[in-house]
Amino acid sequence: MPPAQRGAILVQFALLAFVLISILGTVQIGYMYYAKRDLQRVADIAAIEAVNALTYGLPSTCSSGQTAGQLSVTQQLRVGLEATDNHFDCGHWDASKTDAQRFNSNYGTRVANPLNAVQVTLRGQTLQLLPFTGNREIEAHAIAAKNGEPVAAFSVGAQLLRFNPDAPLGSILGLVGLNVDDLRLLDSDGLASAKITPAGLLNLLGVDLGISDLGLLTPDGVANIRNISLLNIIDASISAVTDSTLAVSLNAMRARLVNLGLGHVEIPLGSNTNSGGLFAFLATGRDDPLGNAMDVEIGLGELLKTAIAIGSGRNALSVPGLDVGGLIKAKASIVEPPTIAVGPVGTTAYSAQIRVLLDIDTRSLLGGVVNFLIEGLLGTRVYLPIALDVTTAQAELEAIQCKAMPPTIDLSIDSRILNACVGDIPASSAMSERHGCEVGLGQVQLIKLFHAPVLAGKLHVPGLQYTDMDSGLEMKVGDIRSSRANKIQLGNTTENLVIELLNLLSGLFRKPEPTPNFEGSFDNSVVIDQLIETYLSMPELSSIVKTNAGFYNVAGITNLMLNGATIVSAGETIRIDPLVSNFSFEHAIPTTCVLFVCPPNLWTQGTFSEAFNAYSNTPYSLLDVVGIPTLGNNFQSCAGLLSSLINRNNCIKHNLKELLRQHKNQVGMDSSTLNNIVNQIMNPKTDTVQCNGALCMLLKPVLSLLKPILNGVGQLVSLTLEHVLGIELGRSDVEALGIQCDVAEIVY
Repeated sequence: MPPAQRGAILVQFALLAFVLISILGTVQIGYMYYAKRDLQRVADIAAIEAVNALTYGLPSTCSSGQTAGQLSVTQQLRVGLEATDNHFDCGHWDASKTDAQRFNSNYGTRVANPLNAVQVTLRGQTLQLLPFTGNREIEAHAIAAKNGEPVAAFSVGAQLLRFNPDAPLGSILGLVGLNVDDLRLLDSDGLASAKITPAGLLNLLGVDLGISDLGLLTPDGVANIRNISLLNIIDASISAVTDSTLAVSLNAMRARLVNLGLGHVEIPLGSNTNSGGLFAFLATGRDDPLGNAMDVEIGLGELLKTAIAIGSGRNALSVPGLDVGGLIKAKASIVEPPTIAVGPVGTTAYSAQIRVLLDIDTRSLLGGVVNFLIEGLLGTRVYLPIALDVTTAQAELEAIQCKAMPPTIDLSIDSRILNACVGDIPASSAMSERHGCEVGLGQVQLIKLFHAPVLAGKLHVPGLQYTDMDSGLEMKVGDIRSSRANKIQLGNTTENLVIELLNLLSGLFRKPEPTPNFEGSFDNSVVIDQLIETYLSMPELSSIVKTNAGFYNVAGITNLMLNGATIVSAGETIRIDPLVSNFSFEHAIPTTCVLFVCPPNLWTQGTFSEAFNAYSNTPYSLLDVVGIPTLGNNFQSCAGLLSSLINRNNCIKHNLKELLRQHKNQVGMDSSTLNNIVNQIMNPKTDTVQCNGALCMLLKPVLSLLKPILNGVGQLVSLTLEHVLGIELGRSDVEALGIQCDVAEIVY
């Protein structure tokens, strides 16, 4: 018998083991592929979670992103997969660069390489079905990035954009012929729900840019788009609406604007440093692409209201009821059109600004014989061209909360109220500059007295400024918030403006009090000389001050100085008040020392009339008799043979001027009287001035006219504007128009 076969069962077991090992190996490989795919899923989700925790361009939020990513990994990791090495690297993703350079770990702020991405690297160990066979480590990579910076659209001064007859914009639009009731359709639900993006508007306007090029457009590029009229924007809006009834209403409004000549007014689409436009994009980085800002949805009604306000606010308008004391008519205009601000954090919107012009000029206010006396004979004019920037406000986008549901924005509001200027505002920019009235303000001749310039300069009274960081917090789309100024501070600002104006008016009598708001010059050194010239040169007084031979009559001049006179001009009787009293002073009358006149310290006491007569008619030395004057104290003897024949009139005029110069406190009023007059002028609570002295009496028609007018400027600002234009001083409104948040996506 052959020997028995042995080991057959071992072969079978070997084959079975081989099959089992093959099966386990196949399962191991399949499981590793499954585990790697699951690890990749974990990495992708962790990258998305990490990026969502970032704030675009804010490096300090990197740690928040890393924490969120790690938490996501911990929550998702399945049993059987052990994570051994996790990395979360923050950086900047730029898809326009080559593959190796797209992710840059040297991230920065919003301006350069802004933080917008997280790179996730996960390494782990899988279960090992066959011990000691191969490497069970798997690895996954993922990069998630935000597709752009979050942006928002908003406006400030929304009160100016409410189309009702009581609002300021409604009043001004009504004056140019627009029917405010017809414009109410811009606030209708249909237009409120109709949305359009800046990019969509440009497409409808026919701006020839590709889809990719629209995102690369810069703020300056938008500002340089020209030849877009109000009519073009309305036509584009009609094309954008799908409601046929709404389209019919818009067409009716279009026809109305065309009939008023507003249809072809050019509307700048973008803002720049010198002028406003329909949109105000981020002020910094004028050459940076706008990107997501071109895709923010804005209500079509808000867009049209802003465009119409820009088109209607080009000219100054005389506003009924906007005056001071029924005498000074004011003009008002929208000098800075409202803008819709679109952009990321840091974008600023400017309010529509109403400027009021007041032209206070005695030349136009004084009529008939009074103006003849004041400017014609006395050569006196007060000219105060006043510009008031009623309310200026700007809002800045401080934050966008994309994690809130719904998303919200934070706005800060910076307001300036009652910015006032007195001076030369060029006519070309008085109603068209977006800047404050103080920009380009020039000096002007403010007061002329006795035909001589006395006060020239310019005045800028800064408005009440305040910043509100609370009213604009957490605003949802459609929210309107209001800020209010401190009413006590506002009242003080109004009173300060009036006092500054009254201080200028006091320049009729003295140098205005120094103030940091005024820049100019004051010179009244020639006032006494000009006052004498005025009295001696009036044709109506010629018979009093001169003889038939044409020489000055000393007695007549003395009587005029002391008692005044009554004249008739153009059929009207006019009273010329006395210039001085017959005051007495030491060393007035000369004494003789035979050949010469004795020194002034030896002269005797006398009155004004005695001294003037002595210098003009009596020689006090032998040399003075022949016409060689030896009088001291800068006086001349007019009674000599030569002087009386050759130069008597000039000699008498010189002595009269010198006498009054040396006793200028006696001309018009003394120092106590002067202080009393100035205090009355500077008191904003009284409209009248009680005069003592000739100069004040001469100027009383000017004071009686201007004092209540200047006092009324404060009332005009605080009351009349509120009722006529509907402006509540100190209030600035902000409105959130649209929010577009950044979207995180896997980019690698």
